[in-house]
Amino acid sequence: MNDAKSDIRRIIQELAGQRQPVTLICKVTSVNESKCDVEPLDGALLKDVRLNASVDQFNGLRITPKKDSYVLVTMLSETDAFVSMYSDIDKIEFDGAGGIKVEIKDDHISLKNDKTSLKDEVDDLLDTLINAKIATPAGLGLFNGDVITKLTQIKTNLNNLLED
Repeated sequence: MNDAKSDIRRIIQELAGQRQPVTLICKVTSVNESKCDVEPLDGALLKDVRLNASVDQFNGLRITPKKDSYVLVTMLSETDAFVSMYSDIDKIEFDGAGGIKVEIKDDHISLKNDKTSLKDEVDDLLDTLINAKIATPAGLGLFNGDVITKLTQIKTNLNNLLED
């Protein structure tokens, strides 16, 4: 009986012009900033599949798949679709309130706003510590060589992780 009800509901929705979204397994054939082209495993090439909700400009969250990876594409209509799941990701971007921007790509992370970036602030902090003059009872002094070496290594490691 439930199958009959489901069939009746589906037929009524089709008659009313409503249809359930369809999701397809696809291979990514090309990627641009906000869209990608995909080839369903059992169908023809789909062009301009959306990577984020906004059609004209980027804001919010965008996940960019790697070329030749597999994705799930949800069809909103015959001509409008979006990537809903990813097998391999090239880049994750977040453009949030207050001008904050986050990007994760390859082995780097970028976190910034309109005024500064995390990388710039960490560099400034570590440079200040490395070059600090310390007041002692005997006069001005510096961190010992081991501390300077460790701070320099921390700066190098963070620069390998953070990106402007």
